[in-house]
Amino acid sequence: MACLVSLSLAFLALVGHASAGDQSVKRPNIVMIMSDDQDRRLGSLDYMPALQRDLVGKGVEFTNHFATVSNCCPSRASLLRGQAAHSTNITHVRPPGGNYEKWRMAGEDLDYLPHWVKAAGYRAEYVGKFLNGYSTANYHIAPKGWDHVDSLLEPYIDNYNNVVMSKNGERPVQYRNFHSTDVTRLKGIDRLNHLLAEKDPFFLVIAPYAPHVAGPRPPAPLARHEDMFPGLKAPRFDNWNPSDEIQKGKSVFLKDIKLMNSSSIDQADNLHRRRIQSIQGVDEIIEDVVKTLDAKGELDNTYVIFTTDNGYHIGAHRLPGGKALPYIQDTNLPLVVRGPGIPQGVVSNVASAHLDFAPTFLDIMGLPEDQWPEFLDGRSLLSEWLDPVPKVKPEIGSAKEILNIEFWGDKVVE
Repeated sequence: MACLVSLSLAFLALVGHASAGDQSVKRPNIVMIMSDDQDRRLGSLDYMPALQRDLVGKGVEFTNHFATVSNCCPSRASLLRGQAAHSTNITHVRPPGGNYEKWRMAGEDLDYLPHWVKAAGYRAEYVGKFLNGYSTANYHIAPKGWDHVDSLLEPYIDNYNNVVMSKNGERPVQYRNFHSTDVTRLKGIDRLNHLLAEKDPFFLVIAPYAPHVAGPRPPAPLARHEDMFPGLKAPRFDNWNPSDEIQKGKSVFLKDIKLMNSSSIDQADNLHRRRIQSIQGVDEIIEDVVKTLDAKGELDNTYVIFTTDNGYHIGAHRLPGGKALPYIQDTNLPLVVRGPGIPQGVVSNVASAHLDFAPTFLDIMGLPEDQWPEFLDGRSLLSEWLDPVPKVKPEIGSAKEILNIEFWGDKVVE
């Protein structure tokens, strides 16, 4: 009988369809670790040993995951609402295109992911960067829906070693001389321990600011990482600093950019090296999350997801560094998933986007589909996560093969 019960539980965990109201089955937790402005195409994942060991080696790396808009606020809004940017109308990081105030004034914070997560019987918590425009001026209007939210605040967010955060809309706390990634890691692990001590299943987002640039400067890595990878240079792909003949055939906002000189090339290489140093702290978050879950016996019952908000280019199209362009280095994102029923050490080319996360999470949580918001643009990826290399390929031109990527006319050059 004990064996039968164990097999039944394993089956329910595998298919992920336990009812939200069924308390006889221990439902899986979800932890999402989301970095900021991290590339996939420049090879940053190769410099993350914990990610490679604990997630890539124990789960699935999806190589065709995309941001619908390759910019921070629009991409995060799409993730949180399960909608494309033309549906959220959050199209930029600043007004009038978008920011936290526009998101809030439009009422989009009244009906988004944490509300749905709680409707499924889960706790919903968030630590780190939320949306652009959440600041020391409006901290008291905390992001709605979360059982606990502890967010990095502007304008201090660009200063990696002068961290200011607000917990649940309370008065901001300054962590001077503490590094942003370390503060986010420690707070995230603290909340993970709190959640593991409770009985309810949970959804936790840990969102460090790294490797986002520090204002006009490259990101500031943790002191223990700043001497790593000496001499590392940005990859020289075919679109690296192209010739005049190639550049003149590009879009109107690119064709007249001058050839990078030795100084700008050195700056690009330094930016790449600093970014790789910066993500070492993100890798430590992954390592600590996995160790904590394992120590509490919950690792096999938790989906651990790593991604970022948008990609990044360095040297492509003669641009030393930046994002927001509708090209593949900016739009193609890291996505690695491990968890119940997910095969290990698999690479998948299944196409997906950030707007697919919300329905996927609701599917995992067992919320009946008739209780999902009608306005979702995304689809659940759970079947593809469980079977990432399907024997039957999707029909050419089907919804599973076509992704909507939007460009709202403003490039970001850093």
